[in-house]
Amino acid sequence: MVDVVVENIVVSAQVADEIDLDKLSKELPEAQYNPDLFPGLTIRSVSPRAAVILFSNGKAVCTGAKNIGDARDAVKKVCGMLGSKGFAVNKNPRVTVQNMVVSTNLKRDIDLGSIADSLKTKVEYEPERFPGLVYRTESDVVLLVFNSGRVVGTGGKSKKEMEMALKGLMEEISSIGVIEK
Repeated sequence: MVDVVVENIVVSAQVADEIDLDKLSKELPEAQYNPDLFPGLTIRSVSPRAAVILFSNGKAVCTGAKNIGDARDAVKKVCGMLGSKGFAVNKNPRVTVQNMVVSTNLKRDIDLGSIADSLKTKVEYEPERFPGLVYRTESDVVLLVFNSGRVVGTGGKSKKEMEMALKGLMEEISSIGVIEK
C-alpha cells in the first residue's frame, strides 16, 4: 500500500450560543473580518497552523490542520482567546470532522484513458477541461488521479476511510491491467 498524507482537515464545532463578531473584531485586531465580503471572522493560528472561522451563531470551522489533534487544539485556543476577552464560550466544544484532503503518489505513470474506458460509470475524464481523472467511490470520497501517478482524495471523514477508498481504486485499476498490485 502507498503512503497517504493528510493535507488538510476541516472540522466544525459549536463554540458559543452566539458571538458578536463586530465587538470581537475590535477586541482581536489580528482577526480578519469584513462582513460585506464574508459573514465570518477569521483567526489564524501559527501553532498549531490552522485558521478558525467564527460565525455569529456561535459555530466555528477550522481548516488547514494536518491532523485532528491540531484542529482540536486550534479550536480550543480560539475558545481561550474569546473567554479571555469576556465572551461566553464552550470550554470544550465537540469537534466534528467535516472533510479531509489527502494525497499520495503511486510512483508510476498512469494511463488515464484506459481507466476511463474500463470504468466508464465510476469516472469522469475530459482531458481538454481538466488534466486528471475523477474517480467517485460509493461513499462521499472522490479521488483525482493524474497521469503522473499523483492522487488527491477529498470527501472522507477519517484517514482510514480515505485509505480504503484508495485501496478500492488500486484494486480496480490493477484488475483491468493498468497497474500491477
